Amino acid sequence: ISKYNADKASCWRELEAATAMVSALAIRGSTRAQGVTELSPTVNPLQFFTSCILPILSEGRSGPAALNAQPMLKAAALRYVTTFRNQFSASQLQALVDTVLPFLGAESEVVNTYAAAAIESFVSVRGE
Repeated sequence: ISKYNADKASCWRELEAATAMVSALAIRGSTRAQGVTELSPTVNPLQFFTSCILPILSEGRSGPAALNAQPMLKAAALRYVTTFRNQFSASQLQALVDTVLPFLGAESEVVNTYAAAAIESFVSVRGE
């Protein structure tokens, strides 16, 4: 993460790897329909979200250049919030919908597909 923070343009793979590692270490139980249902007590995925994932997703509001930069990292961030959707409160999910919405217009089909899947998963959590 420190490498990424020092050089975000060329070290995005390090953050993508950290995202995968946090996910692997944090999840003790999950289902496709509900996302993560049980967390490991040793890893705090919401802290990682706040420090690493949210800044990436917030770039979507900074205009087309930022929205379309580093699509693999944006896709990993969208996958992360989709996976951990049950860990967020209803108000956090609403804020996430607003944050993810611009990614529906991303040039990358992977990013806009992940954004649509994320929004759909947030709505299904809120509806429970």
